[in-house]
Amino acid sequence: MTLTELAEGCGLSKGYLSTIESGAGANPTLDVLIKIAAALDVTVGELVGQPKRQARMALDVPDEQLPAALLELVKERRAAGDPLDPHTVRWLAHAKFRGKKPATKEQFKLLLTVVGDS
Repeated sequence: MTLTELAEGCGLSKGYLSTIESGAGANPTLDVLIKIAAALDVTVGELVGQPKRQARMALDVPDEQLPAALLELVKERRAAGDPLDPHTVRWLAHAKFRGKKPATKEQFKLLLTVVGDS
């Protein structure tokens, strides 16, 4: 993949990506790393050099097994015309909030805010 293709795929400038790649003082945010990883079809862990087996988590969670608060948020977002993508829903199903699995819709919303999806 060329730098131009990556820039187009993640919505970042070629110059910024080049700075990140060269390590010349760039300090990308988690949101930027998530965009780059998605464009490259890898996990953020893989992007930053974590071994693949540690970085990947099982993300296959059927809708009927989603926590009730997450399912409520998913339905709310669909009804508002702003649905969450399936990868985000599966990630949220495995996420931790203050060391525990989120228990409320508000906690799931806070996690979305932290990773850049409002």
